[in-house]
Amino acid sequence: MALAQETHQVTAADYALLMLATVEAGQGRPDARRHLEMATASFGRRGAHGIESWALGISGFLEQGAGHPEEAVRHLERAEALMAETGSLHPAILSTAPELVEAYVRMGDPVSATRWFTTATQRARQSENATAMAQALRCGGLLASPDDVDAAFGEALACHSRSPRPFERARTELCYGERLRRDKRPGEAVPYLEAAGATFSALGADPWLGRCDRELRACGVTTSHPVDASLRSLTAQELQVTLRVAGGATNREVAAALFLSPRTVESHLASVFRKLEVRTRAELAKRIALISGEARSGREE
Repeated sequence: MALAQETHQVTAADYALLMLATVEAGQGRPDARRHLEMATASFGRRGAHGIESWALGISGFLEQGAGHPEEAVRHLERAEALMAETGSLHPAILSTAPELVEAYVRMGDPVSATRWFTTATQRARQSENATAMAQALRCGGLLASPDDVDAAFGEALACHSRSPRPFERARTELCYGERLRRDKRPGEAVPYLEAAGATFSALGADPWLGRCDRELRACGVTTSHPVDASLRSLTAQELQVTLRVAGGATNREVAAALFLSPRTVESHLASVFRKLEVRTRAELAKRIALISGEARSGREE
């Protein structure tokens, strides 16, 4: 966002503002609403009213994390209606359908949840995107019979292993753990809830971590999430360097991707090693793999 503002790219800055609001919504930060309003107003002044659907989708996600399904539905249904009216944004970008399924399940409305589950599945198949399919399968797990719940969530977790989106995987683990506890299988729920909690803690996603903690307490487990909370000590640029290096990129490749000098990348990487208490790139990759759930997926399968 800062780069776009410095180079006077107004539209790019507004899109970046929406992405920032998405992160803030996941972390439950109050700035999310203000940034959504700023971006919507800026796009509106330029006549790009269709972007309102994106902002509404983020608002629905924010309310979902806060535990307000009725408010989430209000924003998400409006986002879907605007997309249908304007055709300005592909629905798969927002993941509104999976959010609506979860919100309606929490409201005790399986009929509406099933309707949006059908939409989510159709869009996921059309997109051929692993994360979208995992989200749809997660929704299937929420609606599945007790006999089918393990298969549905198992497929969702397998899809997540092909898409390095730790937050989305943690949401699936949380939903699976919640469902297992409600099906009177608390012992089986605990590992999934603890895995989700560790990821949410590392990402600073406090509203979602709170849900994990409440579920764990209901299972009779005292909650504590010290694992990898040190990631929260990284600056935004250090985190970008960390993720790219963990993915196998060289310092020169990271520098080119982030518009930095190789020397700056080396400096950031040295700081990351110190903060995370790792000594090699291999150790760093292992740490990130644990958070993303790649290490857990092999154990679960």
